[in-house]
Amino acid sequence: MPALATDSAVSLERPEARLLLHCARPSPVPETREALRADLQSNPDWDWILETARSNSLLPMLYGYVREHLADVLPPNRLTDLASRYETNARRNLFLAAELLRVLKVLEDAGVSAVPFKGPVLAARAYGDLTLRQFLDLDLLLPATDMRAAIAVLLDHGFEPFIDVPAHAENLFFQFECEYVLVRPKPRYLLELHWGLTTKRLGLPLSFEELSEHLDTVTLCGRPVPA
Repeated sequence: MPALATDSAVSLERPEARLLLHCARPSPVPETREALRADLQSNPDWDWILETARSNSLLPMLYGYVREHLADVLPPNRLTDLASRYETNARRNLFLAAELLRVLKVLEDAGVSAVPFKGPVLAARAYGDLTLRQFLDLDLLLPATDMRAAIAVLLDHGFEPFIDVPAHAENLFFQFECEYVLVRPKPRYLLELHWGLTTKRLGLPLSFEELSEHLDTVTLCGRPVPA
């Protein structure tokens, strides 16, 4: 369950927080449903609920739960608002999942190995449903030796550097950093290419080679991808 980020002065016992904590559970407890129903009938602070759900990436799970179990006690305008937010997130998630499959094919055709993590594959693995997680970009793990080839082929397929690295600084950049970020202009999203999960400064330089010993497969939009 994610930690609920709230104002330190706000008690997690308040009805609004209880609702979000319940929705964040992998398996909501049926016995709690009637208490939540009573909470929602006591004029809760919906602005707080929506903002806190958004900042904790819980909007899809909140919508899924209240739609199924508590829709009859929600103000109609709130349910409509939640549905709109859910649908916007779902459309973007499906778009990014399709983009991920496209990028993997481009890299595969260029002979570059790449393993997706976070983003769509985490949604598929954690929830079995791409629409129940909020994410904004794509992340790939690649061998450090393939980074320049991967960047070159992706630049040829419509991506642009998010930050320009001067040619004279490239060797130092690839030696001490752990990711190179590209941007797809339209529709805009970031593609982060990692050759490690942390920089050397953090003392845990996990590399592609170390992590690739623990690969599994996740089904994404009907296609198996490494993860």
